[in-house]
Amino acid sequence: MPDHSRLPLIFSMAVFVALFPSPSFAQVSGPDTQSVPEIHSSKAEQTEDLHHQQRELERDVQQSKTRIKMLNAEELALRKRLEELDREKLEVEARISRLMESLRALTARIESMNDEAFKDQNELPTFQPQFPIEIERAMFMDSQPMFRLQR
Repeated sequence: MPDHSRLPLIFSMAVFVALFPSPSFAQVSGPDTQSVPEIHSSKAEQTEDLHHQQRELERDVQQSKTRIKMLNAEELALRKRLEELDREKLEVEARISRLMESLRALTARIESMNDEAFKDQNELPTFQPQFPIEIERAMFMDSQPMFRLQR
């Protein structure tokens, strides 16, 4: 981006040169008397050129100021969005932390339940049938009305 802080100095120097040309500049056309109107017309053209340059520079300065305002507004919006994202990040990290704590608690609970179930399983007596299978079948058949023995 161009540095516009020197523009007033450059402009004032250009106006000074246009209004007060050096003696060597006045003698460029030669010593005859017709060169004097050329100097005056040249001075008027230079002044007009300087005014035109001044208007262009002022327009450029105004455009630069507008661009700077736009960029500042964009920067502010981006900073606000960054703050929002930082807050969201902190919320997500806190939520993850809470979920990890819950997961640890559930894992500990499951492990303790597994330990208790394993203890209970080792304490239960193993099942041993007391009757031979034929007696069990006879008792089952006897309990059913259609298979009851006719006595």
